[in-house]
Amino acid sequence: MLNLRNINPMVRAVGTMGAVAALTTGITFAQLTSNTVALSSNTLSTGSANLEIGAVGSHHNNNNTDNTTGGTSGPLSNDTTMGGGSCTHSTNGTIPGFNLTGSNGLLPGVQSDPLKFCLKNTSDVPLVLTATIPDDPFTTTAGLQPSDITLAITCGTGSASATLDAYNNTTSTESLGTLDANSSTNCQATVELNSSATITGTESLPSFDIEFTGTMTS
Repeated sequence: MLNLRNINPMVRAVGTMGAVAALTTGITFAQLTSNTVALSSNTLSTGSANLEIGAVGSHHNNNNTDNTTGGTSGPLSNDTTMGGGSCTHSTNGTIPGFNLTGSNGLLPGVQSDPLKFCLKNTSDVPLVLTATIPDDPFTTTAGLQPSDITLAITCGTGSASATLDAYNNTTSTESLGTLDANSSTNCQATVELNSSATITGTESLPSFDIEFTGTMTS
C-alpha cells in the first residue's frame, strides 16, 4: 500500500486538490428563483363577424305570398354603401324559404321560380360566404332523394350549384365568394328535380334549412 508520507508534499497537495475538485463537481447548488410578476385582470373578447339575411321584393310564386321587406329587386349586385335601400330589412336569424308542394310541387327537369333574398355583412372585415344544409335532414325520405334535386344559388359575389346531398356534406361547403365589409349582395336560389326522375306526385323530402355563413378572410 502506498503511504502518503512517502509522497512528495507537492504531489500530495495536488492529489488533495484533485480530490476536492472531484468532490466539488458532484455537488448540486439550488437555483435562485425570483419573485413572480404577472399581467393581471385581463379582459379579452372576440370581434364580431356578423352576417344578416333578408327577403327581397315579391320574389316567389312557390307559396303565393308577397315577402316584400323594403328591399330592392332587379339584377344581382353588391351594394357597397348599404345606403341604397338594398337588404334594409335584414335579420341575423331566418327568413321563409321554399314551399314547393301540391300543385306547385317539383316536376322533372323544370326549374323552380327564383327565391330572391339578400345577404348583408355588417362587420368591418370581408367575409367568405358559404352555403350548407346542416345536420342530416335526409335520413328519412318519401320517394325523393337529395341527390335528385339540384340547388343553385347565385349572388353578386359568386354562385354555387350542386345537389342537396352535396350541400349536406359535412366535409365540404359550397362557396359564394367574398362579401366586402359593411356591404350587402342580392341573391337568388332555385331548385330543380332531375329530368330522369320518375314521380307519382306523392314523393317528398323532409323540411330542411339552407344556412349561409361568413368567415373572416385570412
